[in-house]
Amino acid sequence: MREIKFLSYEVNDFQGIDSFSFNFNDKTTTIFGTNKAGKSSLIDSLLWTVTGKNALNQADTNFDIIPVDKAGRVIPDAEPRTKLTMIVDGIIKTIERKLSLKVQRSIDGEIDFSRRFKAERTFSIDGMNYKKTPFEKEMI
Repeated sequence: MREIKFLSYEVNDFQGIDSFSFNFNDKTTTIFGTNKAGKSSLIDSLLWTVTGKNALNQADTNFDIIPVDKAGRVIPDAEPRTKLTMIVDGIIKTIERKLSLKVQRSIDGEIDFSRRFKAERTFSIDGMNYKKTPFEKEMI
């Protein structure tokens, strides 16, 4: 059985979370807050980091992780990204996941919201990019 201990976590541009980071303590880390404070988004971001899915087991193609503006439109310059640092069997590991949008623009440089944005996903462990790794498969 593997021993895994989370050390720190960073999340940016994920759903309603602009930027958030924290260090896990040696005991139990508790997340609490008022309604709409971002607790569920924080859990979804952590799960997305490790598995590429949210708490409902949906891949990021089936749940909205990119923040939206007040009009409900995707913020095209947002790049959801997360970084989890942990110790796995005594070895420090860092997992990072990022989603970038390829935005279509008109000739005058305006964003064309009528066209679907294409997403580019990256997943890395200790700075090395992976598609689906044995480590990620074990974590699922």
